[in-house]
Amino acid sequence: MFPFERELIERKIADAHKVIENALTKMKNPYVAWSGGKDSTIVVHLVIQHKPDIAIVHLDADADFPETLQYIERLKREWKLNLITVKTKSLLELVARYGYSDELTRIVMKAVVYEPIKRLIKQNGFDGCFLGVRSDESYGRSKLLRAQGKLFFNKTYGIWQCLPIGWWSVDDVMRYYEYTNIPLHPLYHENLFEPIEQRRVSYFAGGTSKERGRFVSVKFYHRSLYNEMRKRTRWVSFFS
Repeated sequence: MFPFERELIERKIADAHKVIENALTKMKNPYVAWSGGKDSTIVVHLVIQHKPDIAIVHLDADADFPETLQYIERLKREWKLNLITVKTKSLLELVARYGYSDELTRIVMKAVVYEPIKRLIKQNGFDGCFLGVRSDESYGRSKLLRAQGKLFFNKTYGIWQCLPIGWWSVDDVMRYYEYTNIPLHPLYHENLFEPIEQRRVSYFAGGTSKERGRFVSVKFYHRSLYNEMRKRTRWVSFFS
């Protein structure tokens, strides 16, 4: 790492810690949302430096890569994480039922994100959440950060939400891994089909994966998983 890169990431890290410290003055019982991806893993690593026993929540929709589950278990053990795994409706079963229709994304988000999170918050009395959301991932996330900032009260869920790396670039993210030497999810390593900023390591079967051609990568690197997905959903027949 060049000196200017080290200085840059140190400034970014210091700013993220200030955001987290401020957030924790408003939250009495928060959690960290963790997909196992590169961004949310950084947020887990940052937040546990302030609150080691904080709840780390992973939503299991029956569509994680095996490597993701192994990675989560490894860091749970090595970092002594207070991990809560929430079983949601099966994403594969939803695809089998509705197909890759225009309404699938709405149905999936409600069944495997919105409703489980609302139940989780109510059951555990959570009043805050830390998220690995970054502005350059999508227009919607950029719009959210511009409108709300890195710490805001979400009226829909009735909790505070904190996005400590909201304005980080993918280069900042990768510098963090080099600077701290924390383990990077193995599926971010060599991939012939997607640049690292477009790679996703959580759910492999959703409509977004189909639209962005990610099934090509799944078929190439995880043939048995791809075949099982085709068998269970009856819809994934784009390739022989």
